[in-house]
Amino acid sequence: LKHQGNYAVSIEDTPGEKSLIAIGLDIRTSATPARVEAPEPLLELIEEPVETPLASGSTWTVINHNTQEKEQLTGDAKGNLTLKDASGKILWTRNLGSPILGDVVQVDALRNNKLQYVFTTTSGLYLIDRNGKDVSGFPYLPKPPITSPLLVADYDNTKKYRLIFAMG
Repeated sequence: LKHQGNYAVSIEDTPGEKSLIAIGLDIRTSATPARVEAPEPLLELIEEPVETPLASGSTWTVINHNTQEKEQLTGDAKGNLTLKDASGKILWTRNLGSPILGDVVQVDALRNNKLQYVFTTTSGLYLIDRNGKDVSGFPYLPKPPITSPLLVADYDNTKKYRLIFAMG
């Protein structure tokens, strides 16, 4: 048994009142196979997750749902997001105001066999279509800053996505 990482758990204390708990976990295999050793404390509440966007920016290979070709989506430290087609031609650029935290994930949020891009910045949760336009209801711009990359979960492969992130 060997694992190390941060986990986020969403719980509902009372109806309508949800909390997000982050747990740091570090389990190591001991010399005796039947015994697990872990540093103290085993579970540690992470009060402020730290995620710093890369200063040089990031590039994600994305799929064009119309042609199935691979395209490049690039985000920079100034919050600019650019989509280039398979030949390298810039299709669009837009400024988000702050850099992307973590990764961009493609989802079929509208369940129409078309893919959108979902991600977080410190200022909001974004769901953008292939043309660079916001999907209705997005961005979600909370008052406290977003402090973590986005975790996207589709537990039963039904395209009912759970979007999980932490806020200050």
